[in-house]
Amino acid sequence: MRKAVYIEGNEKKIVLANCITKSEYEKIYKKNLVCPIDGCKAKLGFREVKKQRDGKYFYTLPNNKHVDVCPYKVQKKRKRLRRKIEENLGEDFSQISFKIL
Repeated sequence: MRKAVYIEGNEKKIVLANCITKSEYEKIYKKNLVCPIDGCKAKLGFREVKKQRDGKYFYTLPNNKHVDVCPYKVQKKRKRLRRKIEENLGEDFSQISFKIL
């Protein structure tokens, strides 16, 4: 995400990721950035990856969710339930002899 909304009191400003530094984020913007989509109040953090040409971006902080209509909402895959191996096997392997190669 390249844009965020900075909220300070009743004032709101659009902030572009490529226009701030990590130190500015820590001093000014930390804990005051939210998703730029109207109606979405997911809190955002800032990362700067120096090895990438376009390495500044905003990300959703843990335990924060975007509203259902937000394009930044990530649909996570459902977790697969693990099954016991024995349930999937049709034979009793205790009765089978194996040859070591």
